[in-house]
Amino acid sequence: MRITLRGTLSSLILIGLVVTGLLPLRTAARAATLTPVVALASGTAFACALRDGGIVACWGDNREGQLGLGRTRPSDSQPADVTGLAGPAVQIAAGFAHTCALLTSGEVECWGANTYGQLGDGSRRTRAAPAPVRGLGPHSGVVALVASQNTTCVMRRGLGTPPVWCWGEAEGASSDSLVPIPVTGLPALAHLSSTVCAISRAGAAWCWSSAVGGAQPLRPPFSAGGPVFTRAVTQLASTGLATCALTHQRVFCVGENLEGQLGNGAIGGATSTPTPVINLGTSSLVAGGYGVVCAISTRGALSCWGLNANGQLGDGTTLVTGTPHVVLGLTRGVTAVAFGAASTCALVATRVWCWGDNSNGQLGDGSTLASLAPRLVALSS
Repeated sequence: MRITLRGTLSSLILIGLVVTGLLPLRTAARAATLTPVVALASGTAFACALRDGGIVACWGDNREGQLGLGRTRPSDSQPADVTGLAGPAVQIAAGFAHTCALLTSGEVECWGANTYGQLGDGSRRTRAAPAPVRGLGPHSGVVALVASQNTTCVMRRGLGTPPVWCWGEAEGASSDSLVPIPVTGLPALAHLSSTVCAISRAGAAWCWSSAVGGAQPLRPPFSAGGPVFTRAVTQLASTGLATCALTHQRVFCVGENLEGQLGNGAIGGATSTPTPVINLGTSSLVAGGYGVVCAISTRGALSCWGLNANGQLGDGTTLVTGTPHVVLGLTRGVTAVAFGAASTCALVATRVWCWGDNSNGQLGDGSTLASLAPRLVALSS
């Protein structure tokens, strides 16, 4: 029954996008035959999709080998499968120019840029193919994987280990870490939110970056300060200058508002008091990227606000806005969103749609033409 429902919803969305002119009929017909996508990850100018069966496909910028194709070249606008993974993947994550996967075996493998040790293999060597993270082999208890910028983190369960381990660049710390080390000062956690924050079982957001939570510079790598939001938080999203939390299905934001990231209808200013985002109903997910925040409504519609110089809000314009706008055509069925530096991708009924800058082929449609509205990623069957 679930498969039938997904197929019906996917078809309805595809038909709607054809009617609105966002999708050619030929593309819509081909989309119905593709292997479902279950998760997304995006870096600065590339993106990856985790497909049913554990296969990872990536597209876009590949100058650091972040597509995992065993080679480097400027870009690939057509998605291609990552080569050399030790097994099927269950989670994926991406930073500025590196990618990681959690495998069904419990192992974590990473590839791409490694200047700060973000691949966790004990070196600073760039790798164009997956390499195992030191100390995170089978049965290491990893249950969650996140990456951003030049840092990677995992959450581990059992084995008497600290809950969160990170590696790579530690903002404000005296040194980077080339292998996983535990984050100190954390309470019992419910889940990871990002490479700089986690949500406690009590619903408080705990962070370990000097950019969030007021931790002091030149501290030991990955040491937590006090909670940023203190209760009832289920998800946290950061744009670097602003932080937004989902609490009781409502989105609240704090921080700077240079590009309207607080979602309060204004551009400019700042606040240290959690402020509700306007023009949003109840939400099931909040996510943040490079100056952009998006929320998925409980009905599956995607709304975004903030920086829009390259059309990354998907509202058909390049106008900055402090008010959430629904992404064109994506009014139902959205389950995930991922951000590049100037592009955005969404998972809609097991298919991937991207919009914004496309100078490195990061929209995955086989071209390098930018788009102010969602385009279907050309994943092969």
